[in-house]
Amino acid sequence: MMSIPFYRLKKKSLVLIYLTYPEIKKEILEDIRYKKLYQCILKPSQITFKELTLSEHTKPVWDLVKMNKTLIVSRGGDSIKIWDLISGKCINTITCVDFKEIYGVNPNIVKLSETKIATAYRGANIRIFDITTSTLKCFPEIYYISGIITYLCKLNKSQVICANLDNSVMVYELDPWQCIKTLKRTDRTRRNDWPDNNGITYTISIAILNETQIVCGNTDNTITIWDLSTVSCLKVLKNTYPVKKVIKISKTQIVSASKDKSIKIWDITNGTCLKTIIGHDDQVNTVIMISKTQLVSGSRDNSLKVWDIINGTCLRTLIGHTNTVTNVIMLGKFQIASASCDYSIKIWDL
Repeated sequence: MMSIPFYRLKKKSLVLIYLTYPEIKKEILEDIRYKKLYQCILKPSQITFKELTLSEHTKPVWDLVKMNKTLIVSRGGDSIKIWDLISGKCINTITCVDFKEIYGVNPNIVKLSETKIATAYRGANIRIFDITTSTLKCFPEIYYISGIITYLCKLNKSQVICANLDNSVMVYELDPWQCIKTLKRTDRTRRNDWPDNNGITYTISIAILNETQIVCGNTDNTITIWDLSTVSCLKVLKNTYPVKKVIKISKTQIVSASKDKSIKIWDITNGTCLKTIIGHDDQVNTVIMISKTQLVSGSRDNSLKVWDIINGTCLRTLIGHTNTVTNVIMLGKFQIASASCDYSIKIWDL
């Protein structure tokens, strides 16, 4: 059963603990002082957070992950921080000198369960953390990945996908740790016109389409759709610049964010671009859907924008970050959190 954060009154101060719903009921059901808090905890969908800035990181924040209704995890530089959104405080920090950028790649965080996350360290290995205890689980030596990890994502309860700087995408079993599939394009070459990473091209974003298909955003200006059951590339969609982010929005459509300042909506059945949305002044690093007709993008122009994808118009521009916006996640209905190279995380009420 899932544990959730709960504040217990102890010596006139609130102490953060983790309880299951039955334990919360036993703890506070008969105490009228907690009636309002109890109703809030048992109906977390109704929780909203005030707009605030979380600023305890000392280096650029590259990734954010939502763990539950009130907790998010961020990674910046050599630290991972766990944030309580109700108090707006960092409640735990995991520090490791091996969390570092290699060849310009800043590995992301993956939520494995309600309490566990995975991330790359030393560029080519994976560590798993329990955020409630700060305990660290390392796979045995075989968990070394044959290539610098450029993106990590969860495929299902027992498998993860690693994209590598060696131009491959691998599917791994978590227990026991072993590579069960390797996806690699033979047509991908170095880009002499692109000085980043000495012209090396690789996958920088992955989205799960269904149980057997994934879509990859690549730095060689392409989006590739893979069939995991046959280990084959089904389609290659041509973009004009490196693709920074891909997300699924329906069974047949995806959205991409690109270095050419654009957001594109693609039909993956025939490989055509249905719509191109322009409005940022620099490359678009991240994008998420917040409703059936709206999405939010974050850019190197320091801003976030809310878009209507039906007509491609910008509904709102969010100004507040002073450096590149690296990631954005959904917190609740019309509430988002953004990460930035200005060392901060901002909570926005749309």
